Amino acid sequence: MHAFRLVTLAGVACALWSCTTSPYVRLDERSEACHIAVVENFGHPRHQPNEMSGSAGTFAGAGKGMAEGLAMGRDAIILAPLGAIIGAGYGTACAAAASHHPTANADFEQLLRDADSTSLRHAIEARLASPRPECDAHASGPEPDARLEIEKVEFGMACLMGKQEFQVTSEWRTVTARTGHVLNESRTMIVHQSARSVDDWFAHPAQARAEIEQSLARLGEAMAAQFVSSTPPTPPAPVQ
Repeated sequence: MHAFRLVTLAGVACALWSCTTSPYVRLDERSEACHIAVVENFGHPRHQPNEMSGSAGTFAGAGKGMAEGLAMGRDAIILAPLGAIIGAGYGTACAAAASHHPTANADFEQLLRDADSTSLRHAIEARLASPRPECDAHASGPEPDARLEIEKVEFGMACLMGKQEFQVTSEWRTVTARTGHVLNESRTMIVHQSARSVDDWFAHPAQARAEIEQSLARLGEAMAAQFVSSTPPTPPAPVQ
């Protein structure tokens, strides 16, 4: 698994982070977003099944490994076939593990429906309520001067081997309340690894829901940190 991640990290990280438009609020525009209302447009978190945790896991893994090898530029002639071989092996193992957990996707989706997703909003609000140098006590009135709109929240489980692991990704933007001017648009991802094995994790749904809610809070903290930062963060390695 770790070898496959080393092959895939550069390509996936680029896809997740480099293609966003204006992910950071410009320094000269930050005073326009001192009192921010968090708007949850996503309804409820969605689950994106792992394409390698199915009957076509071998082919999915090979295709992903080859595509990410090709993205390596001048070394692609070596890394593309190597990535395909590593990916096929990992995809086969992933599909085999999934066959022992035939209800995992449905069970995970039920846990997402049962979890309290407001932990995401609360974490963002708590972080953005902290004093910021561009915002003094009189910078904003009682009404919000900007909206942080969360358009999508998506979960994806890693292969069902070893400890339970999943990633959570959000798509969001910030707009001014007065004119609707878009201050930033971004995509933020965090990875959560449980201390419990896949079997043990699904066997204790209350604790599993608590971990989902904790991961949403961590995502909210990461989003808020990105909002106030001018330095691009190091993206985590996506789960496989």
